[in-house]
Amino acid sequence: MNDLDASDDEQDPLDSLGNIAFKPEEKLGMELGYNLSVMKGFLVTCNGFFKHEIRKRLEALSIAKRKAEGEAREEQQERNTRTSRDFIYGVYKQRVDRAVELGWGSREHLESVFLSDEVISRLVKEEEAEYEKRRGWGHGQVEAKLDFEKSDVEDVQIYLMNMLRKCVFMGSYAALELSLSKACELDGKPPGNSIGQRSVLDDVKGYIDDKKGRGFLKERGRWSRIDRLRKLRNRIAHSNGELHKSDCIYKFIHEHQDVELLNGSLLFLKDRFCENAIHEFAEFGAHLLSGLFGKQSVTFMKIYDYGVVR
Repeated sequence: MNDLDASDDEQDPLDSLGNIAFKPEEKLGMELGYNLSVMKGFLVTCNGFFKHEIRKRLEALSIAKRKAEGEAREEQQERNTRTSRDFIYGVYKQRVDRAVELGWGSREHLESVFLSDEVISRLVKEEEAEYEKRRGWGHGQVEAKLDFEKSDVEDVQIYLMNMLRKCVFMGSYAALELSLSKACELDGKPPGNSIGQRSVLDDVKGYIDDKKGRGFLKERGRWSRIDRLRKLRNRIAHSNGELHKSDCIYKFIHEHQDVELLNGSLLFLKDRFCENAIHEFAEFGAHLLSGLFGKQSVTFMKIYDYGVVR
């Protein structure tokens, strides 16, 4: 049978825990826990992969730079030797001695031609010019290129990790919205945005406020934290995290240790942001589900590692 062919009697993954017959509200809790744990697992896996690959690239660049620097030092030592007056004088002194042995002229004449201060100074300058020319297209450019590549890799790391965290954050938020919307409909709320609120979570809040009272979701600042995360999600979804000077969430960003601004206006989510956000989503979802259906509705939610303290 082809892997893509679906069987009518295929078992729901959520029904795989023995032969337990889960109630609809219990399955909702499990769905939320499962989806949040998938997003957290995706984050951890990709985070590890990106960091590993980028670390390998940075290490390779570091090795290449050390090699280039070593070659440059060796060349500099050779240059210091070969451009010294004593070295050049010694080389040409040997040539003069050989020329005298071969009878090509008197020592006095040959030394005046090849070993005078003026000639040696000119030879030193020519040798130094040759090394400068070689360095111009050699090690100097290699080292500069390696430094540029390292900076480029570090910039890519920041961009990729920020993009990954934004995707995980938005996916986790969507999982929360979906589960809570299903929970309200299961409790009797008509499908859809029935009270004309701006978002799914606003719609859910309106229903829960009517059902449980306005204070239920506001306990321990739960709704306040979720609402700020919702606004942050909207900036990412609608403007790719680009903020304007009058943006209402600047205060939240400055107070939040896991969020900062790049270049003064672009949202950057730090390493722990997503895990903390998933924790908030799971806790908020568990609070709402248990309020509607009782604590048993979130019993099986806790089997998944989504970041909530058990």
